[in-house]
Amino acid sequence: MSGLPLQARLVGWVLLLVLIVLALTVVASQALLRRQVDSRVAGELRGEVAELRLLAEEGRDPATGGPFTDVADVLDLHLRRSLPCALRSRYPLRRHYPATSRASARGKLPT
Repeated sequence: MSGLPLQARLVGWVLLLVLIVLALTVVASQALLRRQVDSRVAGELRGEVAELRLLAEEGRDPATGGPFTDVADVLDLHLRRSLPCALRSRYPLRRHYPATSRASARGKLPT
């Protein structure tokens, strides 16, 4: 047997058990919270995509009153409507959007 008294060995085993349970609790709660955040972000992104698609398909260009013909105008209007006023003054919108397709590379919406 070891040179430690029984009471010290019992305290050591209980401490080890508590640390294992604590570690499992931290891992499980982190996984649960991450899943909840991922789900909420995915829902918000689906909503933004739906709003942007609706604006591109059915919206009217405020400058011309007609349908949008330029991708940058759609994105600019969507961001102006979506960003809170405080952020708009801090981060002025610029018309430098990355081209993601041939149609947007020309700056025109597909017809």
